[in-house]
Amino acid sequence: MSFMLVGAVWRLDRSVVTPEEKILLLCLADAADEENYFTLHIANILRRTCLNEKELNKSMKSLTTKKLIRKVERKTEGEHYVIDI
Repeated sequence: MSFMLVGAVWRLDRSVVTPEEKILLLCLADAADEENYFTLHIANILRRTCLNEKELNKSMKSLTTKKLIRKVERKTEGEHYVIDI
């Protein structure tokens, strides 16, 4: 977890992200490595954020559209993203 990244998410206001997007970003920031990369583990995110799968998918799409996260290719298995705040 990057404390600087978590702090940057906390500073985002409602004009930038919805409450669902913010809690999701906090969860993702908590899971991110020192270079802001994370692997998407849907079951874990759903449990930690209390979002349902529809809300998660909508928020992931919105955060990608807003260019706050982006999907990247990595050599390990799974869906990988980087947080761009």
